[in-house]
Amino acid sequence: MSLKNFAKYFSEKSKDKDLVQRMIETLRGELSKGKAFEDEEDLKDRIRDICLSFDSTLLRDQIIQVYMGAYNVDFILLRGLLAMEVKLVKSREELERAVTEIVSHIPAFSSIYSNVLFLIYDGGAVIKNPDEFKRSIESKSDNIMVLVIKRDL
Repeated sequence: MSLKNFAKYFSEKSKDKDLVQRMIETLRGELSKGKAFEDEEDLKDRIRDICLSFDSTLLRDQIIQVYMGAYNVDFILLRGLLAMEVKLVKSREELERAVTEIVSHIPAFSSIYSNVLFLIYDGGAVIKNPDEFKRSIESKSDNIMVLVIKRDL
């Protein structure tokens, strides 16, 4: 690889990372205000609307098959650069179920996608310490990001 191609590769990688961060900040800002979501499909519809401003070719509800089985991915964005899984939790049981599913998806998703975002919308003030919760999941792989959304009251 020439120095020019090497520099171009890292320049594009940096732009992609900036775009992913802008998208995450937009999701955080838009989803934390306004009406609370009672249904996960309504939440996904709103996320789709937000993400369309970043990527008009986003894919929704894709099933991927890997050597460990078949998995459903809620969104694939930016030419496959980012996979996003969305969870709406309103009770402790829903949170436990969501965490179990997230942890089981990490090996497959992190091996396929450059960036994986797990967006958890806390609709019942279930997550007491969002930073600790985020760290516990992100520590499982380098390309995993967790965004916990708590609605502003």
